[in-house]
Amino acid sequence: MGTITTPAVSAIAARTVVAEPNQTPKTSKVRPGGILVFSNRSHDFPTIEIEFIGPSPASPTDILTGTGSVVVHVPPGTVGDFKYQIQHFPAAGAPTTTGTFIVRSCITC
Repeated sequence: MGTITTPAVSAIAARTVVAEPNQTPKTSKVRPGGILVFSNRSHDFPTIEIEFIGPSPASPTDILTGTGSVVVHVPPGTVGDFKYQIQHFPAAGAPTTTGTFIVRSCITC
């Protein structure tokens, strides 16, 4: 008989967060040293900007504005709860803000 194995997934593998109006979870979790990918598939709001309120878990070189996604690299040793809002930019007109949401970075996340 063969052995069934479950593929290993790294604890710091990229975690995807839906970043669309009315669909973003209130809390998202990531481990220190991990990656968060804010995914935007909205045709009404093609561009998003992640705005942290207070301290940010993002690396200094991260660009927090994008179309299809925004990628945040959480530095090793970064732990805590980080509040953020999302600016949703339509093709024309004024942006819409959603949030406040939380990114929780912890060893056991």
